[in-house]
Amino acid sequence: MLYDRNTDTNIVLDTVTQACSCVYPGQVSDQYATWTRCTTSICQAWYYNIADQTMAKIPNPNAKLQYFPAVSAATGDLYFVQSAFGCGLHTKIMQWNPVAGGAANLVSAQPRGYDVYVGPNVFDDLLAHQDVYVDRQVCSGKYYADIYVINDADTAFSRVVGHPSAGTTAPRQLRMPGATPRG
Repeated sequence: MLYDRNTDTNIVLDTVTQACSCVYPGQVSDQYATWTRCTTSICQAWYYNIADQTMAKIPNPNAKLQYFPAVSAATGDLYFVQSAFGCGLHTKIMQWNPVAGGAANLVSAQPRGYDVYVGPNVFDDLLAHQDVYVDRQVCSGKYYADIYVINDADTAFSRVVGHPSAGTTAPRQLRMPGATPRG
């Protein structure tokens, strides 16, 4: 459901009828609302153009899992997680703009064995750059997750944050005050 604060009404964006299917909310801006629809075989990220009242899938040409879509309020860039089937298999943060179209851009590649538990969440700064926050989780052993930030993610696809061949640093890890690092 999307609440329209101008008309004080709700818009149904998606429904599922099978017990093993789910709809997960994403992020909302003045331009777009995002969500993920999962079935027993695939998760697909969707967006709704509020002005045009149209909805569409984020392109998924390789039929990968797509989940946790988020939107930049400043530019309309959509960020989402893409992975293979299984925790921590080829997990990537991707960026795509519905107006520009084309292929999605790689923003950050997660190390093997790590996935995204929550996020991405996009925050626009005063210079209209997007900082993307993700809650990265370890897939094996004792579960834990930490929050990471990809600063200026809107420009990250030109330098592929975290990619070993790019010669860049990985996303910066954030910790809550008083938190202790895990060994």
